[in-house]
Amino acid sequence: MKTGFLSLVLFFSPLVLSSPTGLAVGTSESPSSTVLRSIQLDASRAVDRSAAGQRGAVAQQHDITRLRSQWEAVLNSQVRLTTPLTSPTLGIISVHLKTNDRPFVGFLAENGLVPLQNAAPIYSIDSPTAPLIQIDVFPSANISLAIAVGPFGETLAPTKHNFHFSRYVQNAGQTRVLTHFSLSPDSREITPKWVNPDGVSPQVSIVHAFNRIFYTGDVSAFERVLGKTANIVTLNWIELR
Repeated sequence: MKTGFLSLVLFFSPLVLSSPTGLAVGTSESPSSTVLRSIQLDASRAVDRSAAGQRGAVAQQHDITRLRSQWEAVLNSQVRLTTPLTSPTLGIISVHLKTNDRPFVGFLAENGLVPLQNAAPIYSIDSPTAPLIQIDVFPSANISLAIAVGPFGETLAPTKHNFHFSRYVQNAGQTRVLTHFSLSPDSREITPKWVNPDGVSPQVSIVHAFNRIFYTGDVSAFERVLGKTANIVTLNWIELR
C-alpha cells in the first residue's frame, strides 16, 4: 500500500459524529480518527493477506464466491425489475464492478462497503421517478447520503485529479456537499449528479479503492493520486418490499 494515500486520508477524512439515530454523520471539520483507524486497519489486513501468499489468494477467491452468492440471494428475494418502484421506496444500495457481467462487490454503507445484506443500511427515496432524487437514511428524515468535496477543490473534470467522497449529512442544504442523484427506473442504477462552481455538471465516475467509495471526473488522474489501480463501479437500487 502506498504511504502517500494514507497521508492523504489524514487530510480529507470527515469527522464522524453521533447522530440521534445512532448513525455516523460527517461534517467538514477536522479529520476523523475513527475513519483513519478503520482505513489503517484495512490496509494492515491487506498487507497481511498479501504476505500470506497462496493462502491469501485462496481466501480472496472464497470472499469473491461468498459475495456472488450473497448477491444471487438478494436478487432471488426481490421483485423483478419490471415491477414499478413504489413511492416512496425503501431499499439498499448494491455496488458492482462496471464490467459486462457486473460482479457484486458489496453493499454501500455511507463511504464504505459491507458484504452482507443484513448489515446494509436501509435508505428511502420519496420520489424515485423524479429527475433528481435525494437518498435519505431510513428511518431518519434529516440524514441524507451526500457527495462531499475532497481536498483538492470542488471542480470535477477530465485531467483534474480532484475527487470527492461519500458521506452522510444532517442538512442537505449545507455547503460543499450535494445530495442529488438520479435513478433509472429500468436498470435501477443510481447516478451521482455533481455541479461544479461554474454551473457545469460533469460526467462523474464512481470508484472503489481500499473498501471506500470515491467520485471523480478523471479515473486515471485519481489513480495517480491513489498510487494504485481503482475499480470503476456502479451503485444499484434494490427495493425492499
